[in-house]
Amino acid sequence: MTGESPLNRWNAPTLQAFVADHAQAGATVYTDEHKSYQGMTGYKHEVVNHSAKEFVRGMAHTNGIESFWALLKRGYYGIYHSMSTKHRHRYINAFAFR
Repeated sequence: MTGESPLNRWNAPTLQAFVADHAQAGATVYTDEHKSYQGMTGYKHEVVNHSAKEFVRGMAHTNGIESFWALLKRGYYGIYHSMSTKHRHRYINAFAFR
């Protein structure tokens, strides 16, 4: 799709570049089993396999981020109804602060 936001793509280059831009080298990165995360280098990568009904393994889980996105979506549908691309980062930062 022409003009598609990089945030709408779930491919390996996009997701792995996002991790590289936002996580320190050597950090532990927790993800689900999505294939686009496979092959990340420079990080300790912990994976939970949701398709096998594994949601927590030791410290590895995605509950916190899934809760964040659920609250953001509720805010979108229930409060704002629309978020402009220009100011989307502000809405997300407001929910991250909460």
